[in-house]
Amino acid sequence: MRDWSKTRPAESDDVGVLIVTKLSSLKARWLSKLDHHTADVVRGASAALLLRVLGAVLTFVLNLLIARLYGADGAGVYFLAFTVMTIATVFGRMGMDNALLRFAAARAEGGDWRQVKGVSRLGLGIATVASVIATGAMIFSAPLLAHGAFHDPHVSASLVWMSASVIPIALSTLLSQLLRARMRAAASMMVATVWTPGLAAAGLLITGGKGGPVTAVQLYGAAAWVTAVGAWWWWRRVTPELRSVSGQFNRQELLRSSVPLLWVAVLTTSLNWIPNFALGNTHTTAEVGIFNAASRVSLLVGFVLIAVDTISAPKFAALYELGDRAALAVTARNSARLMVFVALPLLLLCLLLPGQIMALFGTEFGQGARVLTVLALAQSVTVVAGSVGTLLMMSGHERQVRNSNAIAAAVCFVVAGLLVPSTGALGASIAVGTALLMRTIYEVAMVRRYLGIRVSALSGWGS
Repeated sequence: MRDWSKTRPAESDDVGVLIVTKLSSLKARWLSKLDHHTADVVRGASAALLLRVLGAVLTFVLNLLIARLYGADGAGVYFLAFTVMTIATVFGRMGMDNALLRFAAARAEGGDWRQVKGVSRLGLGIATVASVIATGAMIFSAPLLAHGAFHDPHVSASLVWMSASVIPIALSTLLSQLLRARMRAAASMMVATVWTPGLAAAGLLITGGKGGPVTAVQLYGAAAWVTAVGAWWWWRRVTPELRSVSGQFNRQELLRSSVPLLWVAVLTTSLNWIPNFALGNTHTTAEVGIFNAASRVSLLVGFVLIAVDTISAPKFAALYELGDRAALAVTARNSARLMVFVALPLLLLCLLLPGQIMALFGTEFGQGARVLTVLALAQSVTVVAGSVGTLLMMSGHERQVRNSNAIAAAVCFVVAGLLVPSTGALGASIAVGTALLMRTIYEVAMVRRYLGIRVSALSGWGS
């Protein structure tokens, strides 16, 4: 009788080596056809995309667990607290996100480590003070929001506990941007998307969710603090150059960039809090839970934009600094095509099976199928348009991004005010979708006007 244990592994290993060699050869051949800037984006985005997928899966699992454990009503309480916390962290970050990314990336490219250390310390210091103030404001306003805005006293305790997440979320967000500036896309994604939802979901699985939505809020806060400490350690680890220099950076230069970006962040966040506040004020927390479940799923379509931006943003900043508009246009267009290629299967799933996807959260979430369809289509528009907002911010046109988000916020406010009272979560999704469309159209026009380039995935074919 033949001993397969002695022959099959060797044969299998030979085949495995052949396959790996062939795939590596194909990848190298494909990358060789790209310009080196796009190839850098693809290499970096590959790792970032895998981690973004992991982060999206973990976030989905966390939201799924919350919905399954607490139902639509309990999920609504959690998401309302999460929305208020998100607003607080926006003020806590003081618009430093893209300002730190832009300045740190540009200075690191030139080897000016004193400026890198100076801008990182200054930005993190300002954000820490602002986050402490935002935390206090959230604790103070918790009872007022619970009774006056959401008409549900049960939300108050969740708001108070969720305030503990403001400081660590703000700081870990800024540290992830600094890691991006050092072209550490994988590390940035781990901090920004993987650790917090992964640890929170693990905590829910271990505890079984006993104690209601407040337990989920407490676990999220604990996970956020672990992430912030880990992010600080990682930043120190990848920047040994900073240990032997003294930091120096002009405070006014940083604030001139960050303050407009603060309003950009406030206005961007409004696309989340406007529909949530409208639903919380006119409908039940169950309706809030259904809308947010659909919103979290639809973000899976747009997550590739974040993944590619993780590595392309510092590349955009460096190319703009060098004045190489042609390379900037080609890199941005190729990045957009990569995003469409990855996002298309996810979009088709959301369009073809919206009811089945929403039913995963529980039978009462099935009514959110149309909500998911509208939101997924809106996300697809931003992917096709490409990284227009990031391009504007990395090229010093923060005010144009602020204006685009002001337009989007105004549109969202008006449409939500007209539709949410009568149509609930569907009206909220239409408000968000219309706002995203208006913002994208404006930013595409601004990129064309100020940079003189087209970056949509549909432009420049054959050039």
